[in-house]
Amino acid sequence: MPFPFVERDALERELQYSATDFPGTTSESEWNGLLEHALKAASERVEGYVDDQDWRDEDATVPYVVRGVVIRLARQRIAGIREDGISSEDLVSGAGYDYRPPQAVRDEVKDTLEEAGYRTGDEEFWSVSL
Repeated sequence: MPFPFVERDALERELQYSATDFPGTTSESEWNGLLEHALKAASERVEGYVDDQDWRDEDATVPYVVRGVVIRLARQRIAGIREDGISSEDLVSGAGYDYRPPQAVRDEVKDTLEEAGYRTGDEEFWSVSL
């Protein structure tokens, strides 16, 4: 699969908010750019810390577990834009959202990769902010 490892539409389906919840994004292209940037950053992170990369080839299918952790990291990165020290809020779209500490998400991603048999690399990776 081409880089990044998850399509923008797949990430958008996993979000509990939309572009209307981000007043700073004034156009669809800005929103799409935000999503693509988050996916690329998350994909680079995962790619740098797993051993088995035979799925990185253009025609290969990215494993489900890798797609899942990329979505979780990207979702956390986008949530971090809104977070700003709060733990929950009601969104413009009418949805409610509870924020989770970034370290909790990183710990879950690390555990998921370990359980799936992927080497998680340098521990320093897990202490760096998303």
